[in-house]
Amino acid sequence: MSSPTSSDAVTIAAPGGEAADLSGPPDPMLMLQAGQFSLLLAAALYVARPIVLPMVLAILLKLLMQPGVRRLERWHVPRGAAAALMIA
Repeated sequence: MSSPTSSDAVTIAAPGGEAADLSGPPDPMLMLQAGQFSLLLAAALYVARPIVLPMVLAILLKLLMQPGVRRLERWHVPRGAAAALMIA
């Protein structure tokens, strides 16, 4: 049994009948650019940490407290009071 090489192309029939070519790894330049983008995104998030972290925590807390606020609203507690009760 021979092992596949990089020149061996694999074709798979797509649902529409046309063949999809899976000939190997993507373009190395594309992989380099994706890596650079990932590093730049990580660096930007690190620099923006003082702004982004409180916003992420606020969204997380909102999602965690939303069921309790809804339950209090069903018991005819005003939304602002329900939110204050959930925080307290």
